[in-house]
Amino acid sequence: LTTRIERLAVDTARVALGDRDARRAEQAIEAGLKAIPESPVLWETRMVAAAGSGYGLHRAWADAQNALGPDAPMLAPTFQRLAQGRF
Repeated sequence: LTTRIERLAVDTARVALGDRDARRAEQAIEAGLKAIPESPVLWETRMVAAAGSGYGLHRAWADAQNALGPDAPMLAPTFQRLAQGRF
């Protein structure tokens, strides 16, 4: 069940990002994170969405680090890429 929730949230967010709707992407990710707060995939997608929304990339990275703890470094390359403006 958690895999389905995760997949639905990520797929919805990616479609929204493709439509340049960062707010809708954030909403999809937020819903997924309520169900699976420890999902690296959802946190990575949140950083991508945050880079183009009012949420803020640095805030999303800090939140991911807090939520994922020792697993957060696996997302560092994504954060660095996005911080350099490479989407």
